Amino acid sequence: MVACVLALAVVTASWTVPAASPSTLDNPLGRKFELAHIDVQLAVRHLQCVNLGLPFAQGAFGHVLDATIEGAEVKHCVAKRAAKGKADAETYLASEAHLNEYFHKVAPGSRHLAPFLGVANVGWTDHLIWERCPGAQHSLDWYLELPERQGHLARDLGVVATPDVSVLTTRLQIVLGRKLLHEMLSALALLHTHGVIHRDVKPENWLVDVRTQSLRLIDFGAAYAFRDGWTEHQVPGTEAYAPPEQTAEPTAPWSYDLYSTAMVWLRCCVSSYSSAAGFEALRASLECQADPGDWLAQRHVGPADTAGPEMWALIGRMLARDPRKRATVCEHLGSFEDMNNAASAEPLAAELATPNMANLESCLADFSCPLVLEECSMPL
Repeated sequence: MVACVLALAVVTASWTVPAASPSTLDNPLGRKFELAHIDVQLAVRHLQCVNLGLPFAQGAFGHVLDATIEGAEVKHCVAKRAAKGKADAETYLASEAHLNEYFHKVAPGSRHLAPFLGVANVGWTDHLIWERCPGAQHSLDWYLELPERQGHLARDLGVVATPDVSVLTTRLQIVLGRKLLHEMLSALALLHTHGVIHRDVKPENWLVDVRTQSLRLIDFGAAYAFRDGWTEHQVPGTEAYAPPEQTAEPTAPWSYDLYSTAMVWLRCCVSSYSSAAGFEALRASLECQADPGDWLAQRHVGPADTAGPEMWALIGRMLARDPRKRATVCEHLGSFEDMNNAASAEPLAAELATPNMANLESCLADFSCPLVLEECSMPL
């Protein structure tokens, strides 16, 4: 099926769309997304001749398909549409379109996000379109199914160069854990400094890009853009990785993503938690702990530790029962500077890029601050 006319609405300062547009993005049930420091219209982009292929993934609120755009060269893409008959599915798709369009403007070419192209109306149905990243073929959950998951992940993230991934030394496991968490926090920093929380951080939503040796955060359907005030409601995310409070804390909304990130890290980096049964046992144990960080440290810090005491301390803070005590992405990224001189692990061979987090708290408290650059150099 071919769409030669695309309807991507103009995204204004209040992130609303013109009434004249025929797209379902016109009025996503009255939902608006406001950021006070966005005071210019974002340019409309028009795509031509979008061809939809077969579906290859399905979520609770949407279906993902292969797609191509015809032109001087055929561009391979990924398309997503709302699940039919699912309550609020079109609303979540509209929110995802707005957020992707915004980040396309403020962070073009980010190695932490999927390259968004626009919204194509094919057969009277809106489809979000991203350019396919040649190096991002699998998400983190795919690696969890592999018998040598950490070795494959270390190779694809640039921690090791050898094709033999059967065994990782303790030192390399420590480096992999740091690399993985650093990538996830860097992606979240980009969102948080622009007043957006993701609210559905899980292995399925992290693409591993072997070309950029980075993680790309996808699926913004549950994300929330805020300025002042907060409406507390149940989050349409994944319960398995959600914090105990289940809703974002109004005074520390970014803490929701931090808890989920720590849970993803535990499942990817600790062998006993990688299986579905092991992860469920972890969740049940954490629910009974007044101090999850102390409990984890007692279980894992020791001669056989494959993360390092500094990393366990950081993960423990991210899992604090009180969301206001989980600190911020800024503080957690700053912890990598302290770990950089630790004797327990060698620094990565290549310098990593990390967001400029100097104004994180002020950005979250007052959106009158200027946009921050996504990345600046800081060694891991």
